[in-house]
Amino acid sequence: MTVPFEGLKGAKRYKVSDLRFLDRGPLGGGDARVTGTEDPLFEGSALQPGGVYTRSQLLGELEALSSSGMFERVNVDAVRPQPDGTLGLTVSYAESLWSPAKRFSCVNVGGLLPAQADETEDDDMTLREKMALRRRQDQEYQRLLRSAAKPCILPEPVRGEVVQMVKKQGRVSARLLQRIRDHVLRWYHNEGFVCAQVVNFGNLHSGEVVGEVIEGEVTGVEYQFLDKLGNVIEGKTQLHVIDRELPKQLRPGHIFNIGAGKQALKNLNALALFSNIEESIQPGGSVSFEHRNICGLNRSVAGSVTSSNLLNPQDDLSFNLEYAHPYLDGVEDRSRDRIFKTSCFNTRKLSPVFVAGPNMADAPPIWVDRVGIKANITENLTRQSTFTYGLVMEEITTRGESNDVCTHGLRTTATGALGMDGPPTTFSGTGVDRMAFLQANLTRDNTEFVNGATIGDRCIFQLDQGLGIGSKNPFFNCHQLTVTKFVNLNKQKNGAGKPPPAVLIAHGRYAGCVGDLPSYDAFALGGPHSVRGYGMGELGASRNLLEVATEVRLPVPMVKNTQVYAFAEHGTDLGSSKDVKGNPTEFFRRAGHGSSYGVGIKLGPLRAEYAVDHNAGTGALFFRYGEMF
Repeated sequence: MTVPFEGLKGAKRYKVSDLRFLDRGPLGGGDARVTGTEDPLFEGSALQPGGVYTRSQLLGELEALSSSGMFERVNVDAVRPQPDGTLGLTVSYAESLWSPAKRFSCVNVGGLLPAQADETEDDDMTLREKMALRRRQDQEYQRLLRSAAKPCILPEPVRGEVVQMVKKQGRVSARLLQRIRDHVLRWYHNEGFVCAQVVNFGNLHSGEVVGEVIEGEVTGVEYQFLDKLGNVIEGKTQLHVIDRELPKQLRPGHIFNIGAGKQALKNLNALALFSNIEESIQPGGSVSFEHRNICGLNRSVAGSVTSSNLLNPQDDLSFNLEYAHPYLDGVEDRSRDRIFKTSCFNTRKLSPVFVAGPNMADAPPIWVDRVGIKANITENLTRQSTFTYGLVMEEITTRGESNDVCTHGLRTTATGALGMDGPPTTFSGTGVDRMAFLQANLTRDNTEFVNGATIGDRCIFQLDQGLGIGSKNPFFNCHQLTVTKFVNLNKQKNGAGKPPPAVLIAHGRYAGCVGDLPSYDAFALGGPHSVRGYGMGELGASRNLLEVATEVRLPVPMVKNTQVYAFAEHGTDLGSSKDVKGNPTEFFRRAGHGSSYGVGIKLGPLRAEYAVDHNAGTGALFFRYGEMF
């Protein structure tokens, strides 16, 4: 005998003694099959036999399964009252399926990537609208990878094994993703990289599976001396005596390996200076959460917290909490397509404004902390054009290496002393600014994919308008215009099995600011997304800038997803560096302009390029991830 799920009393607590999962959409057809909670698809689910739940808690667990991304749908098929007063549940589901894939790549995200846009496909969309949506999502995903990811250490033979798994399967399924996760983790853990975790798979509609991995990068090493009672004391042994015994794999920037940890203990024990040595790992990185489809209207809340030590977060703690509200004008109103988003944030970034030029000793870094709130509305004007406008209110604090508030740029003098006579780091001169400004962004994107290559043109205009509210009433107008054109040189047509076209890229960017300009918001010149061949901000910090670039990409015959390319770029401050308060460009001995040229090879999303710094006449090899333009 069964009863409808709706017949359960809202306030009563029920014990679930029997739980069955019924697959209503088995891959490849065939009869539906029944599994239990031991099915890997349901690992981590809080819905377990023996659990006690109210009706609303059961609904919450089912919604959690539905929003996990592993299922197309999840429903309660049957509620079976048992003689002992408990319940038996049969939960039916259909496994999520994606387009067939032929490629696999692995990226080290160092933490979870920020949540992507909340646009989702619906049944009312035309095929062209769905393709346009997937193109926008892929472009946004590539942007996120460029800003937050780097190549992972997974070797090519293991990647090749995963590619064979993907090709053999056909359509990508949730179970396939689990097998890929297990296969990748098996290699990491067998090699001693025990902190590695596969946290997500992205790009599933593009013919490529991207595995996002937290590899367990070492961010710092700390030493503590303890007495016999476990109290922290001041040790007699100098730290560099201990530090020299650490293997290279335990240095910051390397991936933690358990074998290196054991070797470190062995080396330190050999010193015969300590009665007991213990090693502990403090988890760093990001904790992220997301709740989608609130009230069944595609609204969502997403958040993340990042720290180098999540168990004891200190001054490096950063967070972001965002609420997204699609269909701002109502689900039934198709005349306007607007999304409202609001977020609160706390971020920390290394400033490229206060860095030394090539003819100067390294300058101590300046960190820029921003905490505030932001609210904006994004409107789809056409299928190719979006307009975003909103308000930002934030507090900006500049800090030195010791995390103290820093009011001026720093440099090392000829005597080795620390000079604090640099440009002011904030508009107020106190190291702390508060301001409110309006922000708008207009994007027109006519690009499309032709056999994997981007063809078309993209134009982005951004405007920040100060309101005269905040520290010393900052009033300003900062604007940027970026134009990029991708030309199909050999007029290659789109089609299955056809090679990508040869592509000519022309790119230009102009930025300028009128009014009050804090030093930390000056436009940095030089770097992987400015003028290649130079470090971040190595060429200068300016009030206005102009960047131009051209690149030619040629497909490599008989090798899929591989291109060779040549590029030339130039950037100039248009003589405006002197108009930035304190002239950071002159103070840190930077040129204010520079050119570069070089060649490279692109293997999927990975780029290896040799760039020549035209100012110095020297070249260097760089490895980058994601698209330049």
